[in-house]
Amino acid sequence: MEITNGIGVENAKEHLTSYYCQFLEDIEPEVRTAAVRRLSDFGLILDAQVLINSIIPSLNKLKTDQFTYVR
Repeated sequence: MEITNGIGVENAKEHLTSYYCQFLEDIEPEVRTAAVRRLSDFGLILDAQVLINSIIPSLNKLKTDQFTYVR
């Protein structure tokens, strides 16, 4: 992710994780789809604890999403 070059990996983890989780839970299916598609990129900067505590709970909600592309 290009933004990490500008603000640094630690700042990206600290400040962007909550925004990313909000994108995964957005009311618009297109936003959720885009967030899921970028998961592999965003996940590269996160450590296991952040993934387990923040990202995976948001992803669990998506496994029953009504929008096929999100699932």
